[in-house]
Amino acid sequence: MKAQDYGDDLLRDHRSHLQDSAGLAAFDVLVAVANELPGYRCHPAWHGDIRDFRYIDSASNDWPYAFIVNRHDLLFYVRKPGLSRVPGGWDALRARFTTVKENPSGEWTIRIAGALDAAGLSDLLFGSRGRRASESISAVLAAVAFGTDRHRHQRRKDEAASPYINHPIALAELLSSAGVSDEVVLLAALLHDTVEDTATTFDELEEHFGKRVAGIVREVTDDKSLAKKSGSGCKSSMPSV
Repeated sequence: MKAQDYGDDLLRDHRSHLQDSAGLAAFDVLVAVANELPGYRCHPAWHGDIRDFRYIDSASNDWPYAFIVNRHDLLFYVRKPGLSRVPGGWDALRARFTTVKENPSGEWTIRIAGALDAAGLSDLLFGSRGRRASESISAVLAAVAFGTDRHRHQRRKDEAASPYINHPIALAELLSSAGVSDEVVLLAALLHDTVEDTATTFDELEEHFGKRVAGIVREVTDDKSLAKKSGSGCKSSMPSV
């Protein structure tokens, strides 16, 4: 869970340091999992001039895990208090990650290059708790990727002619900041214009994201078979951005 001194501005600074989309996805997965973990106080921090993110055991105040934010990836540390906490120990890490090393201080390090690495590590270290959170963020990332592909030829009508996908992402962020945590609603927000404005079908949405997501998108999609004089417009009850 988030520590009391959790700094959202510092977290954004750490995230903006990354220059690789795969590294950003890995960062988002690890942070999402950490923020849901009971028994840990997690927060971004500085170690000298190094950007890091720390997992502190709420009961013992040990600091078993941390990761460093590099330009293109993350370097996850299993610190000495965490060595005995890794299910299966060194052998389990070596079986899953070719990048695992032991540094001169006796700590284990794993280079995390993308969302799959981050999800796999979370699953290993935190079991079902990490798996549920990583699966959730992976679904969101999949919706972003799907929407980005379907809207790739579209631009917003703003002065900068920004990519259209910025609008669904901004809507999902607005809902999240307003306290909406239902994954289905957030996925539908990311995908809400795909059927109306691209060649995407409801069947495709149901196949990739499930019946509930497709149903919400259907509810907020204009029926273009209706004559314009009927006054039909976007039925979306989602907040505009």
